[in-house]
Amino acid sequence: MLLRIHVLSTAVRDYLAHRSGQKLSPGLIGLSLFLAGGIGMLAWSLLSGADPFFAEVAAAAGTILFSGVSPQIMLTLILSLPVGAWLFGLAGGCLASTKPLFSQSQWKTSMARIQVLPAFTTALVLSVLCLIYILFFAVEAFVYLRLLISGAITVTVACQYAVQGFWQLCGIVILNLSVLAALRSTSEVPLLTSKRLHAAAKLFCLCTLAFVLLAGVKLGIYAFVFGLTLRRILAVWALNVLSAATLLAFLGLFRSVPAARWTVLYSITSFTLLCCVPLENWIPLL
Repeated sequence: MLLRIHVLSTAVRDYLAHRSGQKLSPGLIGLSLFLAGGIGMLAWSLLSGADPFFAEVAAAAGTILFSGVSPQIMLTLILSLPVGAWLFGLAGGCLASTKPLFSQSQWKTSMARIQVLPAFTTALVLSVLCLIYILFFAVEAFVYLRLLISGAITVTVACQYAVQGFWQLCGIVILNLSVLAALRSTSEVPLLTSKRLHAAAKLFCLCTLAFVLLAGVKLGIYAFVFGLTLRRILAVWALNVLSAATLLAFLGLFRSVPAARWTVLYSITSFTLLCCVPLENWIPLL
């Protein structure tokens, strides 16, 4: 973070030093307006919170000046410009680079050095986790099937079931994906070549998919009873990304798939599209 600030401040300093003593240019005018507008909007926002009477005057002036756009939105837009410029500059620099930081051969050589975990340890980790997960699903099925047969499941019970443990289930999915990635990277015997390890990894991925489905059922029940909110829509997006990552990890056990890169690309694309949707206007209609 400090390195980013240093790079931005150095670029601004060099630009101002280069333009010193020369005529005003559109870039310098834009930079001046950006600095003055950002500082002014920040002071405007702080003073509006400090005094209720000034807040009324500021709200009236803001309505006239910004035509329905709140000063908070303008402040957020102004402050997000340098962050967006840095991100686009980073992406543009990566695209313009003709030589990668690490070649594929260098990456494979580095990964081969850490593949020291014995096959016994890999199998033991996968087996212990699978046994725990199978026990968990057996207990869940026994308890709730008994309640369903006895007719004891009500709306209250369903809501309690839905609200308990959703984020913990998402944490389990993240843990499983991390464990699978770590074992594939450090196992002395590749998971795809050993039949026993391959079978254990497939069972492990199926358990992870079951956790994703269980979390989706919980979230679906809760949203059906209480409706959708912004936080629940974000939870749906997070669960959607975890589902894609789990499916790609499962597919990676059968064929070579860049699961990590596709997951990152899917998460960035889906979140960008989600931010473009006016959810505040749509939620009351759902």
